[in-house]
Amino acid sequence: MVGCSPQTQSAQTQASAVDLADSDQAEQDAAPVSQASKLESNRKNPDSVQARSPDTSGLPDTQTEQADSSGDDVTKFVGQDGRERIVPTGPPPTDRDGRLELTFDDLSFEMEKGDPFERSMLTDRIKSFHGADVRLRGFIRPSFRQSKIEKFVFVRDDKECCFGPGAAIYDNALVSLKKGTQTDYTVRPVVVTGQLHLKEYQAPDGMILSIYRIKNGKIE
Repeated sequence: MVGCSPQTQSAQTQASAVDLADSDQAEQDAAPVSQASKLESNRKNPDSVQARSPDTSGLPDTQTEQADSSGDDVTKFVGQDGRERIVPTGPPPTDRDGRLELTFDDLSFEMEKGDPFERSMLTDRIKSFHGADVRLRGFIRPSFRQSKIEKFVFVRDDKECCFGPGAAIYDNALVSLKKGTQTDYTVRPVVVTGQLHLKEYQAPDGMILSIYRIKNGKIE
């Protein structure tokens, strides 16, 4: 992300973030918000859903162009990192398996630089994604582990500021792959599918570093 925000941390804290999903097994998330009625409505009334092609480049500029091309059904604001965000406001498209086709723009929300995160900042649209099966494109954040990776930080782009100095809190998600599966690190963009949960990860110093998790993940 471009500007600097207060979401800074030491290199040691950044490295420990790779294993931050370890606590998932012992914690329970809030009850998921059902997507059934919304998806059924979209199927019956396809013309009422603002068409938007899924992101194919993995780059943030393309994500912004994608949202902007959808017409007036968007909201614009300057992100926590100083980058302009163009965020869709209508129902997201779904793939043929019924998963929500999201980009990191879909997960962005207005948050002033320097403000601590509060749940009240989340839009109703973002809250409706909780518990939904999603498809999201991004990058695996590099760490000390290069192969046989089961959990990783998934970020909007391939720049260091996606999880550390200058980061916007909504530009990363913590991914736990489906039990028994692993992946190797790559510099190329990848697509992750899984169940999205809204759940904060708090560093030992009390700073919230991430608010999204994808469970039972799979890399396409």
